[in-house]
Amino acid sequence: MGVRSQRKHEKHAANDADEAALLEALLTEAELACDYWQDGPAARQQMREDILAAAKHQWRDLLEYFRAQYRQR
Repeated sequence: MGVRSQRKHEKHAANDADEAALLEALLTEAELACDYWQDGPAARQQMREDILAAAKHQWRDLLEYFRAQYRQR
């Protein structure tokens, strides 16, 4: 593997790690919203599915929304 190829691979791996951390944080915050609304298992599963169906570029905005709405409650 050449130096350029390795750097590209490392950058891609770092982006994957950032994406995974963002998704984990988003799902955690979504659980707080479900707790607030006392959602049952079906609603919680739907929330997870809706988040996974959202475009990845929207995840950060969703995370900020959940933090703003449900962290102070």
